[in-house]
Amino acid sequence: MKANPLRIAFIVATLTLTLTLTLTLTTANAQAPAVNENAVRDCRNFTDPARRLACYDAIQAAPIGAPPAPAATPPAMAATPPAPGTSAVAAVAAPPARPATAPPRPPQPSEVAAAGRPLESSIVGRFEGWQPGDQLQFANGQVWQIADNSYGTLNATNPKVKVVSGMLGAFFLEIEGTSRRPRIQRVR
Repeated sequence: MKANPLRIAFIVATLTLTLTLTLTLTTANAQAPAVNENAVRDCRNFTDPARRLACYDAIQAAPIGAPPAPAATPPAMAATPPAPGTSAVAAVAAPPARPATAPPRPPQPSEVAAAGRPLESSIVGRFEGWQPGDQLQFANGQVWQIADNSYGTLNATNPKVKVVSGMLGAFFLEIEGTSRRPRIQRVR
């Protein structure tokens, strides 16, 4: 009995695709920055959205192979007794890592994924729909751009939105009033 060349080609193509996807996903996971899981867990406990965002903002991603950075300590707790052989003045007079008056920056897309929940906001002003390349201003100050070739119409004022993470680092926008989900990317 002879082997069917089309069937062999199909099997080879399927195995090649499976191997390529497996290697791509494994490489993407290996290159993802380490996140302090304890700090993320602590941030999830905040019920006030502004305080929760500020907590996520304080989390720093560590380089690959480095241990996760410790969670930020409040300024009141930062003054600790000096280590043996160090100056007491240097231990107490060290400036805080982040000034208390600095406005919190919005979370990065990677922080949305690390949080395990969607980022919720609303589009500022009158919204009539989207097309490829459109930039959308959110109420939290973020600007996102439509990154796929989708079009949609929706007549709404300040519609609520959710940024949800997809596979392979993609982010999608869920807009109140429509079931379409355009792929988006963060501009600022």
